[in-house]
Amino acid sequence: MTSEARVRLEAAGASWPGEGAQVAPGRTFTVCPAGLRLYYDPYEVGSYAEGTYVVWIPWERLEAIRRPGIWRSDAGGGP
Repeated sequence: MTSEARVRLEAAGASWPGEGAQVAPGRTFTVCPAGLRLYYDPYEVGSYAEGTYVVWIPWERLEAIRRPGIWRSDAGGGP
């Protein structure tokens, strides 16, 4: 999941998760029918001026690490 979070943070414009960097999942997250939302505070993945980042990862992108019966990948929905 760390590489997925890094890719999505880079796409959102975060300045710190440089090439090859491992980004830990946000300490604060929400679970929704369509996936996970990870919240990163200022200074975790960018400068304070960049503010807070929210990364949404759909369940399909987490399929490789899921445990059977924990969630349904066909739940639908969106960010």
